[in-house]
Amino acid sequence: MAIQLNRSIEWSPVIAGTILACAVSLVLVQFGQALGLSFTNLDSDELVTSGSLLAFGLWVLWVQISASITGGYLAGRMIANGDNTQEGELRDGAHGLLVWGLSSLLVAIAVGVAGLIAAMAAHGVDSDTSMALSDEMAKKVTIISGFALGASSLVSAVAAWVMATIGGDHRDRTIDLSRHIRFRRKATH
Repeated sequence: MAIQLNRSIEWSPVIAGTILACAVSLVLVQFGQALGLSFTNLDSDELVTSGSLLAFGLWVLWVQISASITGGYLAGRMIANGDNTQEGELRDGAHGLLVWGLSSLLVAIAVGVAGLIAAMAAHGVDSDTSMALSDEMAKKVTIISGFALGASSLVSAVAAWVMATIGGDHRDRTIDLSRHIRFRRKATH
């Protein structure tokens, strides 16, 4: 017996959630840059410590989870005509996962383009003036940052799924959040 879905993916909530997730990521990355939570702040003579790697890993985790939570919730909440069934929960979660996937893809493209631009700009620079880490330190940085990025991506995918199902549940139960985020005065009759 084939299972047939009664509707397809709604791309408008996915795109809206992705835009919000990318914007949250951008803002938090800018704050992190200002706080020195970026490897672009290292000088050539500065030592990369375990503490700085841990701080970077925790910051990446915070950025990805925050972005996934906001984008996933928005997508789940915006899906039209949701149903309060297990199938509806699966669809809501899938929309959150699509927000995570699309925003991760966009961030990867942006990082790749930035890396390409940086490599092209550094092509004319002498090797004496470029930052050089020891081989052992470079291996540690690669392993720890790679693990931190992979683990935080996995956790943020789960967060996007969960928050999309919560957003869908709030939509289905018509939970009114306006008392927490109201900017307009109540209309008087």
